This record gives sequence, C-alpha cells and structure tokens, in this order.
Amino acid sequence: GHKPELLKAYLLGLWEGLDSANVVISEANVRLNINNLQHDNTVQKRITVCDVAGDEDKADESVIYDMRNTRIHDQEIYSHASTMDTCGRIVAHAKKNKSNLICVDIVGIGKGVYDRLCEIYADDDSMTIYGYDGRVAAIDDLTFANKRAEDWWLAGIEFFEKRCDIPNDPVLIRQLHVVTYHF
Repeated sequence: GHKPELLKAYLLGLWEGLDSANVVISEANVRLNINNLQHDNTVQKRITVCDVAGDEDKADESVIYDMRNTRIHDQEIYSHASTMDTCGRIVAHAKKNKSNLICVDIVGIGKGVYDRLCEIYADDDSMTIYGYDGRVAAIDDLTFANKRAEDWWLAGIEFFEKRCDIPNDPVLIRQLHVVTYHF
C-alpha cells in the first residue's frame, strides 16, 4: 500500500515512477510527517533513545533523542567521546525528560553502553532498558533478511499513513529517505 509506484509499474506498465521505487520511505512521505502533531495527549509516554557512534568511524555522530509520545522533545548530537561519557549523557537526558524507558542500539560499541545502563538501573523498577539489535531474525523472516529491514519497512508504512512526528531537520529528513531495499 505504501509503494504505489510498484503497483503502477507491475499492473499498469507505468515505469516512469520507478527511479526511486527501491527507497523504503519516500521524501514526500517523510515531509508529510514534519511537525505532524497528531498524537494523543491524554497519555504521555516518555522515552530516551540513543544511537551510539562507533569509535572507528570518526565522521559518525552519537544521537540522543528525548521523546514524548511520537514527538522529539529534546536532542543531543555529538562526536562520540567514550562509552561512559555517553552513559552519563543518556542518564542525564532520561532524568530531565522523566523517561521510564531507555532504548539503545546495541550493535557494536552501543552494547557496552547498554550493559552499563542495565547496571545503573538494575534496582530501579521504574526504568526499563531496551537494547535494539537489528541483526536478529525478523518476525516475518520469509520476507525480511533481518529485524532492521523489517523495521525500516514498517516505518515506511507509518510515514505513509502520517503517524510520525519529526522535526524539520534537514539531516534527519535526508537520512530517512535514502534507505533502500532490494529483493
């Protein structure tokens, strides 16, 4: 449903829209979700998420988002310093945001950050630490190579149905609409 250009090509022979058909989330669908204040304000979910940059990639940046429902409330994007520095930053963000869930990408160097956060919050029943690993098997393993591929596809559907709320951040917008797939 969220890839109408494929349907037009295969059923109607209209191939002109296929130049970006292998993009998971189209730029148009990303832009439809900029400042999309559509979430239910009667319940407030507060989450802190982090994608930790690897040491080997000096061009990569660590990203921490504090979210309230579907909206990014606060963010910090910085050149990676150390895993313990990143842990401290995440804890500070979670405290300021009053988060009860912290999500960390545990692929690569993020695993150490996740492990340390689990130690810090081991006795705190009000905090859940979640480690995301996109390399694990997808739920629909006949269709998707791994969890990362499946989750990007599901995100494409969410963006198509205008259920996301992102800031007008040119870097984020570009990163969201450049992910491609293949059969």
